[in-house]
Amino acid sequence: MSAAARHSQLAQRLWVAQHREMETRRQRLSNAGATLNTVSPLKTLARGYALVTRADDNRVVRDSGVITVGDPLDIRLARGHLRAKVTGKTRQRAQESGSELLRRPS
Repeated sequence: MSAAARHSQLAQRLWVAQHREMETRRQRLSNAGATLNTVSPLKTLARGYALVTRADDNRVVRDSGVITVGDPLDIRLARGHLRAKVTGKTRQRAQESGSELLRRPS
């Protein structure tokens, strides 16, 4: 095999290997983007959840026990922001499941 033919063969193999590697990396990047999208806080808000923080110190509210009636709250929604004042509260029992929270009051 001549040097020119060998060079051409190696150049073709290099091009194929580079193309394959780029496709592999493109797919990995796409998968990583999809994974990030599923755990994105903005996507969570778009599904109907809200982020509630205390208006005075911007700490996230996870438990109604840390809030008192009259406290101002900031509520971040998928599209917009609300300011609210606590007028009453209840505390969820630890053994209640999430499905019980989704039931509409009768």
